[in-house]
Amino acid sequence: MKRNKMTLPILSVALVLILGVFASFYWSFLVGSDNTSGIALPSGNTDSPSGNGEKEEASVQKIEITKENAASVIASMARPKSCSFNSKVSIFSDTGSLTFTNNHYIKNGYAKTVQNSESGAVSKNIITGGGMIFIWRPGSGDARYYSGRLGESTPDSEQMIPTYEDIVKLPSSAIIEANYAKYGDYNCIYVKAKNPVLKYIDEYWVSLDYGLLIHSVTTSGSRKIYEMDVDEIRTEEVGDSVFLLPNNKLAMDVTAS
Repeated sequence: MKRNKMTLPILSVALVLILGVFASFYWSFLVGSDNTSGIALPSGNTDSPSGNGEKEEASVQKIEITKENAASVIASMARPKSCSFNSKVSIFSDTGSLTFTNNHYIKNGYAKTVQNSESGAVSKNIITGGGMIFIWRPGSGDARYYSGRLGESTPDSEQMIPTYEDIVKLPSSAIIEANYAKYGDYNCIYVKAKNPVLKYIDEYWVSLDYGLLIHSVTTSGSRKIYEMDVDEIRTEEVGDSVFLLPNNKLAMDVTAS
């Protein structure tokens, strides 16, 4: 659908939702990227919602996923120390839609997101890790960037850093459904929940193999608010140069003061 001009309030709320979902799952790398809890998860699925309209046959499960334990199981999943992937985000309103892509890089507890405009041009760079957040826009012509403690109140950080606990510590009363499911080629844990702030319905598909959110949909009644898809997750080692700041210092070498 061709995009029409969208109202600022709708766009702002949708962007906060989307960025919040990403930031929440990136935060899992910062607090426990090499989890070895011993929780054993099956590679198969139960007969539960499938993102491609199909349902998988049930397989032997070592852990039953329930509304009560889904969040804690997701929090305990092992995740790669280094990986990269792209995401496609679509925001919907009564007047049109907006679609853009982001590039994501994760290494040893640091996460970088390159936000792209609808035209594909880089609009913002964000790095989190070591208790810090760094933000800068391209084309400024100098080495300046914003830096601060992760979670400090700034216009940008408020959009980017709802913590991982905002998802994994949802009260069980907010979770409507939780099960194993299939999305595309991914075996997942599926969670459907009531958004405690905006009263929307959020649906999440978290990859069993990677512990990453690979698909998410938010709806209000019968109206879709946003949809997010992750493409192929690449587990090749991410180079340190990805985390260079505009002044050519590595984010890993900057400590919180």
